[in-house]
Amino acid sequence: GIDATKLQDSLSESLSSSSRLLFDRIIFNFPHRHGKPNNRYNRQLLQDFFVSAAQSICPDGGEIHVALCDGQGGNEAENMIEWKQSWKASMYAAEAGLLLKKLEPFGEPRYDLSSHRGTDRAFFVGNEPVNYVFMLPPNENTTTNSKNKSHTVDSTLQISCRHELRMWLEELEDEDENKKNILEEEVVRLARICAERYGIQARLPLRPGIVQNKKWDAGLIVFLVVYSSDRKPLTRPVADQIRQDLEKAMEDVLKRKVKCDCRVSQPFPYPLLDKFMIPNF
Repeated sequence: GIDATKLQDSLSESLSSSSRLLFDRIIFNFPHRHGKPNNRYNRQLLQDFFVSAAQSICPDGGEIHVALCDGQGGNEAENMIEWKQSWKASMYAAEAGLLLKKLEPFGEPRYDLSSHRGTDRAFFVGNEPVNYVFMLPPNENTTTNSKNKSHTVDSTLQISCRHELRMWLEELEDEDENKKNILEEEVVRLARICAERYGIQARLPLRPGIVQNKKWDAGLIVFLVVYSSDRKPLTRPVADQIRQDLEKAMEDVLKRKVKCDCRVSQPFPYPLLDKFMIPNF
């Protein structure tokens, strides 16, 4: 048999080959650990598979197809509860260096479905099983024509992270809209510069808010910063590094004192961003 979490070892042994094998397409339909459903084990299975498969596809145009039952993958989630209860396929793929190229209906299976419990009864794939298609990020040297044909990904399918950027208010800043506008433009500029170093895009979807507290000598001006990318896989450690770079840039370039107590969020599908449009200020 083939171990999906150790493709190179399994295939080399089966084919009696010592060289690294690369494929145009790797397909894993309805992965499932043996036994009863368990999200933790199945997430681990996906995570290990993506690491193995990412090393086994052609860098130029290779694809990884993973068919998942209704709601398992997570990108169809309509709220954070559904996302947290899913297998978070796109998040683990990003950690393995992969981008989600597209989602497509799986359709009717063209083979017999066998139960993971070892019975003759077919397992239920749901009313609308989904085929997740992943790819390696395009090489920076790839030609424009090649990018258009085989390296196009939908930016709204990718993983995102967010965090708050908090700075102490300066005199009259909470009352002067012009000052706030100028500061917002500078924050946007620096956020984009810091993120671009990692091939990531940054944006600020909300106007800054003001937080006052009697315990503080001054209030805070708070920005919501969101990271995503259709060129490089985004992971939480990368997003957190960008956050640190941005906070340092605020202090070094704008000479602003930053309240460094805001961690980067867990990754989430970009379409769920609207659920975070009410920040904690």
